[in-house]
Amino acid sequence: MILPLLLAIVAVFSHPASSHEKVYSVCELKVLGPSLNGKYVRLAGQYETDLNHVAFFFDPACKRSLIYADEPPLQLKDKSVRKFDYALWHNAPFASLKFRMDASGKFEWQKEWQPPLNLSAVLKPRPRGVLMIQKVWRFQRLPER
Repeated sequence: MILPLLLAIVAVFSHPASSHEKVYSVCELKVLGPSLNGKYVRLAGQYETDLNHVAFFFDPACKRSLIYADEPPLQLKDKSVRKFDYALWHNAPFASLKFRMDASGKFEWQKEWQPPLNLSAVLKPRPRGVLMIQKVWRFQRLPER
């Protein structure tokens, strides 16, 4: 009797975001971050990476904040994340890459997150947390300016 109830609770809290869930912006996560800490969220914004040190979500409407992006190890990646990685690495010039991206995963709020020393010069906006990307809903490469 208790086991089915526990399994149902675990399923509800461990289920990644679905296509029907609210999609947050970086600006919204900046404000709502503490209440969403440790939860699966869906985030849409500009994804940027240098393919070496850093990857993050950025929103031009909220220029002083960003959400650091991370991915699980290869063996744990969803097919959608592997598809994005393929597009990223097989079409990449050796410059920063920018995408319009909609992804979901576990969000970790960090009000005063400090980047490692080698990134502090790169990340002028203040990171407001980390999204461990577990599903990529859609992405589109943005033109370089």
